[in-house]
Amino acid sequence: MGPQLAGGRYLVLAGTDNDYSVTQNDSGEQFDVWFRMSDADPFATAIQCPIGVTRGCSGPDSDTPLPGILHAYSADIGGYVAAVPEPQSGALLLAGLAGIGWLARRRKRN
Repeated sequence: MGPQLAGGRYLVLAGTDNDYSVTQNDSGEQFDVWFRMSDADPFATAIQCPIGVTRGCSGPDSDTPLPGILHAYSADIGGYVAAVPEPQSGALLLAGLAGIGWLARRRKRN
């Protein structure tokens, strides 16, 4: 959620990086995964290349790593209220910690 825009709507950003374009083998070496998006099933014909190596991994403008994507929207969220922790949860946590402390002191005395 972003700032409120002129006119009362809010900016909403949704994005992904290209982590789906990176894999690694059993020894932890990472690879870029290259796709030819014009293929019927780009995932079936994907190839792996060591990170930073492009020679032999991509054809002229045909193979490419999956791009990072960022979408921007505006939304009318007039009734939106940010989540606030309920006070009962905090009280329950404090009561539990106090009980544990009481038991520890009681055991020390005995």
